Amino acid sequence: MAQPDPRRRPVVTDPSLKARSAALFDDEAVRTVQAAEVDEWKPFREYLRTTPAAPFSPATKALLSLAAVAVTLLFGAAVWRLTQARTSPPAASAPAR
Repeated sequence: MAQPDPRRRPVVTDPSLKARSAALFDDEAVRTVQAAEVDEWKPFREYLRTTPAAPFSPATKALLSLAAVAVTLLFGAAVWRLTQARTSPPAASAPAR
């Protein structure tokens, strides 16, 4: 059994669906979109030259630094807990009555 050709336009009877199908599957529309994408492309150096640098504000830097310290402390505590060997087995809980 032959596989259907994925590029083949589906058969549609509803006029509004036909219009949408033509818009989706029309090769001319695809070429127009591709041409527009090519026109908007510019080299990285030009993009870098036209994009202004916007450094973080001091408040944002402080907040990010605080978050980095918190993450470092939490990671250190997790590693420390993993490296600590248990010297005695956990205490057995009292039986339920």
